[in-house]
Amino acid sequence: MQSRKRVLVVDDEPGIGSVMRRILGRVHDVVVHAAHRQALRAGGGEAHKGWVG
Repeated sequence: MQSRKRVLVVDDEPGIGSVMRRILGRVHDVVVHAAHRQALRAGGGEAHKGWVG
């Protein structure tokens, strides 16, 4: 079985983030943010390390 990946979704439309979390969350750990700065802080400032993009 493949391990779960972390997926970072950045979109200013709350509905898009919700749909992405619902779909991708079945097989991945999904984090949704509305702003890129929040997203970078959540990722520890390392936008690509360990994240599916």
